[in-house]
Amino acid sequence: MSTAHPADPPPPPRLAVFAADSLLGEAVARDALLRACEVVSAAEDPSLVAQVSPAQQIIGIDPGDPVGLLAALDGASAVILALEPDPVPGAHRCDLSELLVSVVRAMRRTGVGRLVSSSSLALSGEAADPRVDRSTRRAARDLLTALRTEVSPEDHTRELRRCEMLLDGSGTDWTVLRAGRLTDLLGTRRPRLVDAASATDASSRRIAREDLARALVDQALVPGDPGARVRTVVADG
Repeated sequence: MSTAHPADPPPPPRLAVFAADSLLGEAVARDALLRACEVVSAAEDPSLVAQVSPAQQIIGIDPGDPVGLLAALDGASAVILALEPDPVPGAHRCDLSELLVSVVRAMRRTGVGRLVSSSSLALSGEAADPRVDRSTRRAARDLLTALRTEVSPEDHTRELRRCEMLLDGSGTDWTVLRAGRLTDLLGTRRPRLVDAASATDASSRRIAREDLARALVDQALVPGDPGARVRTVVADG
């Protein structure tokens, strides 16, 4: 009589977090690690990435060099772009759209399909709204040739819009989570998603960074909804 052996448990999800040198990136890594996920935190300057656990892998990347990007995506089940909804004073300026394009190209080479990105409640309409296409393309072109100086709120919002447009044609299984101003308050641990066009109540204007991070990880662990690619994160206190 043969003896049945229990099947090996599936490997834990492996999440690649880009723009991981942000406070949001730190919160995403912490939330994912608490769920027993494997985490790779990637940023242009890895010395700026907070090491929240010895289990966390930190990788330096250059958007123009695929080597680091491919290493960050090795074995990944999903990608999280931890983009701050508002610019952080004094933070190093990064061409977000250039980063996104490089990440998507690396995803195609490695076969990673799921991508979740944060964005800003300041954006209205859908990612592919034709009314903003021409002005956004012109603004993005100007941004990509600008010096790397401290980014203004207006420039940051334009870059996030550009990222949403690029995601819309990326061919990935993508989801964008828009959020209002982030706070350092303790999260409610009950973030919920609402339609991006209808998020106008007070619960959407400010949100704890922990709640946005939790929502990003929630989405990275499940397939995207083709009928609801752009959502807004709210949290009920």
